[in-house]
Amino acid sequence: MAAAPPARARPPFSAGARARDRCAHRQRLRRCRRAALRSTGARGVAGSRQSVRSAADHRGVARAGSTPRAAYHRLVKTRLLKADAPGAVEEAAAALARGELVAFPTDTVYGLSAGQEHVRKLYGAKDRPQEKRIPVLLSDASNLEASAIVTPAARALAQKYWPGPLTIVLVAPRRGTLAFRVPDHPVARRLIA
Repeated sequence: MAAAPPARARPPFSAGARARDRCAHRQRLRRCRRAALRSTGARGVAGSRQSVRSAADHRGVARAGSTPRAAYHRLVKTRLLKADAPGAVEEAAAALARGELVAFPTDTVYGLSAGQEHVRKLYGAKDRPQEKRIPVLLSDASNLEASAIVTPAARALAQKYWPGPLTIVLVAPRRGTLAFRVPDHPVARRLIA
């Protein structure tokens, strides 16, 4: 019986190897960010504890300058509020007005929001490229007309499925296309309004 020929190793600098290395790097960064946020006890507006913490106050978080994201983690402050606590939505709205980011529950997942003048912070926190637009949450379908060109089909979908988990992508004048949604969650809708 003849032995199988030895397997050839892939050249270390092939396009595939570079892509795998980039992917592994992004995954490590993502895990580091998640671990830092977990260590703060971050739960967004609906969290069960109230505290103000800095991610850098906890062991395991890199010092500023040791990784590309370390400076970001050092500056993260978290204020946890119960969504049903008196004044919680008003406090979150005040945080948005001060230029802070706010995480809040929606009917599907937690949303991360910024005031209109502070959207750059949102892109930075999400590590999202500028060309990949962030969806717009509306308090009700009547606000859609002011933001986009609404087709009859989009209007019919909005009337039938909003509030709810349907996202509608429409042409927005001078901005290309944007995704719009009206969440079916009372806290989200109060905060957006």
